[in-house]
Amino acid sequence: QHRTKNNFQTIIAFIALQRRTAKTQESKNRIASVMDRVQAIALAHDQLSLKEGTSLVEFDDYLKSLCANIDPRRENVSIEVEASVTMLPLDRAVPAGLIVNELVTNSIKYAFEEGEGGLIKVAFEMDEETGEACVMVEDNGKGMGPPREGGLGLTLIEAFAQQLAGRVERNGLEKGTRTRVYFPLAT
Repeated sequence: QHRTKNNFQTIIAFIALQRRTAKTQESKNRIASVMDRVQAIALAHDQLSLKEGTSLVEFDDYLKSLCANIDPRRENVSIEVEASVTMLPLDRAVPAGLIVNELVTNSIKYAFEEGEGGLIKVAFEMDEETGEACVMVEDNGKGMGPPREGGLGLTLIEAFAQQLAGRVERNGLEKGTRTRVYFPLAT
């Protein structure tokens, strides 16, 4: 686990170096986005606890740490996390965490007008009877318009949901957007 943590830090340092040498702001933003995704995976490994011969992540703590590490770069945008205490296998926690990372980042980037404040809510719950989990990200911003040309975030969310054998539900709200991803707790 210690070696893995060091490897992630090395990768993040290499990516940061690339970002510093990038020529355009668009390139810098794309590299920063990759760095955020690697950081989310590193954080999952950092939260890893080895119990009973399996690799489990305390998912509620992981979500709280993940969201605390996402910098909204705006004082007036806040992120709240409400999550039930759950241990998830690493292979379920990482894609679910990356989904949250993408959704929260999208809300920060696109939900709020410049100078406008807002709230992003992240929730996680599981249904013991059905064996299904639900991760939800909701904002009180301007709502989701048509998908952006060349946008990678929604494509990644769909891919991670597929990896989890899950499904994505998007709902427009009176004010804002809500996305839920349902997935089985076990494969």
